[in-house]
Amino acid sequence: MSPAAVRNIAASALAAAAAVAVPGGAVVPSGAAAYFAPGAQIVSVSPEKREQADDSTSVVDISEDGRYVVFQTRARNLFADDDPDPPGQFRIGGIFRRDLQTGALELVASGELRDDSAPDTVAVRGAANPSVSANGRYVAFSTGWQLSAADTNGNIDVYVRDMTKAIGDASAFDLVSARDGSSTAAAWGPPADDHPGRNAGAELTAGSSISADGQRVVFRTQEASDLPAQAGATTPSLQIFARDRQSRSTTLVTRNKDTGAPAGGGLSSAVLSADGSTVAWVGREGPAQAAYLPGELNNSVVFYYLYRRLDGGPSAPTRRITGAVDLDDPACSPSTTVFDNPNLTGPCYGPLASYESAEGSIASQVLSLSADGRKVAFVTSVAPRATIPTGASADLYVTDMSPGISRKAGTVELTREALRIPEAGDPIDGLSLSADGRWLAVTTFRRAFTLPALATDGTVRSNSSARELYLVDVPGRRIERVLTGWRGEDANGSVAIFPSTSGDGRRVAFISSATNLLFGDANARADAFVAERLDRPPPEAEPEAPPEPPVLGEVPADEPAPEALPLAVRAQRGKSGSVRLVVDAPVKGDLTAVIRGRLPGTNGRPSGRARTLAQLERKVRRAGKVTLTLALRREFRSRLRSAGKITAAARVELVGAGSGTYARSVTVQFR
Repeated sequence: MSPAAVRNIAASALAAAAAVAVPGGAVVPSGAAAYFAPGAQIVSVSPEKREQADDSTSVVDISEDGRYVVFQTRARNLFADDDPDPPGQFRIGGIFRRDLQTGALELVASGELRDDSAPDTVAVRGAANPSVSANGRYVAFSTGWQLSAADTNGNIDVYVRDMTKAIGDASAFDLVSARDGSSTAAAWGPPADDHPGRNAGAELTAGSSISADGQRVVFRTQEASDLPAQAGATTPSLQIFARDRQSRSTTLVTRNKDTGAPAGGGLSSAVLSADGSTVAWVGREGPAQAAYLPGELNNSVVFYYLYRRLDGGPSAPTRRITGAVDLDDPACSPSTTVFDNPNLTGPCYGPLASYESAEGSIASQVLSLSADGRKVAFVTSVAPRATIPTGASADLYVTDMSPGISRKAGTVELTREALRIPEAGDPIDGLSLSADGRWLAVTTFRRAFTLPALATDGTVRSNSSARELYLVDVPGRRIERVLTGWRGEDANGSVAIFPSTSGDGRRVAFISSATNLLFGDANARADAFVAERLDRPPPEAEPEAPPEPPVLGEVPADEPAPEALPLAVRAQRGKSGSVRLVVDAPVKGDLTAVIRGRLPGTNGRPSGRARTLAQLERKVRRAGKVTLTLALRREFRSRLRSAGKITAAARVELVGAGSGTYARSVTVQFR
């Protein structure tokens, strides 16, 4: 093969797409239609290696200023070349941060650790559930890795990474799940089955757990502990705590309203406002924490949406954001008896016909707060009070928790399910409110919005085969689909449930399994993307051919890079000294696989020039799945025995019978 033939054209396109900064723009007037160009910018890719992530990406969060995106992935090919796995072990992905302005990709914290001798067993639970500060400097996450000298337990703890410090710097990681008034790690109750590095401890909610300045973090406990400052691990599990990193204070959020003792019930999501003033969560034990009226359901195992202002001090009350009653109405007496009748109205009756989880579980839902914590976006399957129920699918609401505003007056119903219209009957299943409270990203299979609260701009997909991403202009009462393929067609895969918005709602980060959001996507895995809200469509342009491969390095004029169509290839671990490649061949033709890489030196790190480590040719007689097994060349096997593994790049090309060339490069590893 010529040097041009081994270039990964599709991966080059991906790398350039990831490295190009997304343009900014002016503020959109309220009620004016926003616009999203076809396609999206990929985030989970290495421009330096010209490679797309070789495994799935599952979580994404964008900084308030819109410059940085952090994502959680299982990909193993995004680590820097000078960051080898520990001897005899290997890491599976981790949390990475992408700079949308420069294209730089940095490791925040490593993912799972496994032993070569037991590759199917997790030795250490890796970094997960990232949240990023407003300027991208601080990233909160949970992990079983002991990243601080203070962390001496074998449990999962919560940390904050300072990205201005090198990952090997002793002060790069700050332990968050620590005792009040100190940096001492929490002590956890004894596990039923002890697995150091994997034992339950602290956890946090991805995307919404750190304040804008990076100083406050909210987390929940999954095991008995000595938090905030007990003599032993006597605090029951399922508590929510807020940590102030500057003052080193750890505050109990889930407190009994009468005694101040731990109330528990925090076994679902908990989110923190950007200003650090407010925690909102989905939890049980509502009656122990918030006020209830005589006659209403006060079941301790029911899930409620709960809310508490931390800036109100230790005695700040826990409130409910919605439901069947309205204790925020000044005309409602706390001694008033209410009745379970969805048609009754009056000062003490709330915006909903019943409590928020009465018609469908909210245990997996995540609330979203504005920066000041005053506005809350949520979903519920319960119909508004005194209306005809339309079904059990979750619908979208926004409420205002400002002082003096009742639950009825502060609540805005944005969508309502329509049973007789199939395209309007799917639930709203994920949301993200911008810091300014104006823009709301939502995910759903729904294609029609029948309630007159929202006017639909632009097009909707032709069927309900995939979950879509929409952006709502809350004060403007408009909704628009965010995603189409790069040619303007429907996205050919679903968006994951939880998107993330920048502070002004101009950029929306998300996970999608679609492969047509940009030219050259061929890894057959879910990836992280960013879409940009524009003020108006760009000028009409002449029809374009597929984009030219970007120049990321010098390409000799006499050796132009050949055009190539994307090819789906998955790398699997083969027998000792071999690699297995599974190719989804779209046509019949001649298939060639070449693995090239640098051999490990005496220190185990790659050195010297790249060599051809294995090569195989195969005639593909019909379209379908083809499995190739490539054995490491005999002269390199002694190097493999010494190093334990050799990482390389596999280039796979399929020259179709009269239908062009398909190509893909993936990272592989000989063991």
